[in-house]
Amino acid sequence: KHKNDQSLADSGITLIVPFPSGGPADRYARYFAQVFSDKINKRVVVDNAIGLGGLLGVHKITRSSPDGLTIGLAGTGATVFSRLNTGDNLFDVFHDVTYLNGLVKVPNILLVGAHVAAWRMTDLIAQARMRPNMYRIAHVGQGSLSVLADLFQKKTDLALIPRNYEGLVPAISDLMKQRVDIVFAEAAGAMSAIKSEVVRPLMIAAQARASWLPETPTSLECGLPDVFADGGYSLIAPAGLKPDTTLRLREAIVETLNSSEIRRDFLSQGGTPDLRSGDMYVEYLKSEHARWQALTI
Repeated sequence: KHKNDQSLADSGITLIVPFPSGGPADRYARYFAQVFSDKINKRVVVDNAIGLGGLLGVHKITRSSPDGLTIGLAGTGATVFSRLNTGDNLFDVFHDVTYLNGLVKVPNILLVGAHVAAWRMTDLIAQARMRPNMYRIAHVGQGSLSVLADLFQKKTDLALIPRNYEGLVPAISDLMKQRVDIVFAEAAGAMSAIKSEVVRPLMIAAQARASWLPETPTSLECGLPDVFADGGYSLIAPAGLKPDTTLRLREAIVETLNSSEIRRDFLSQGGTPDLRSGDMYVEYLKSEHARWQALTI
């Protein structure tokens, strides 16, 4: 152990998760925490700080002491879409946050209920065009899933009936009960329903197909190149972290994400480790802000 690792060795690390215990983000976080704890040889405690669609937990991270002992997850709802949805920001996405690394890339998937007689995207669009206001589309939460539902409607010019949901679980439940017809879902939240064939995936709202859904085309392949958004998470710390602490955390994170356990565990939830460095992640966020600003005008 290096001498300057002493501060990291004296006390445990808190990993703040801005989402409920047991949900997809929490599962990725707990898988990560377990392996990360072994790599740094310290206890990692997961703290679920829930509220405001993931903003409250990120706010808590930005207000914590920049000593490397508090890190956390940030979803695209907090880092990208909060800027579009509200003028009232609890934190500045670029100035109040140290981006340590990506954590996990998660594809979003357009699902229809088994009751919908559409097996391809062209079927769905043709039917919705012939019968305006027949299909109901879920707007889930305040992040990528809700924005994708809006954008899909805008880019296809379809008349769909929106239904709002706080979270993905009730939306998928209603999809199975035929109370809603179309849902954009995060991979982890959709896997079991897809496997049991109670819902049908028509499109991966991403730039690459998902390894566990090799037959399902991407939005580009469906002729909707703009309708994509990563449902993934990054690892962040408060601003003002010392360079040597930042470097040490980053090295341990990369080592963790490169482990075979993490690859296996993330894939079991439909995700893949996101190996983008903190600097690369900042560039990605800047390009996403510009893209969504242009798309939602």
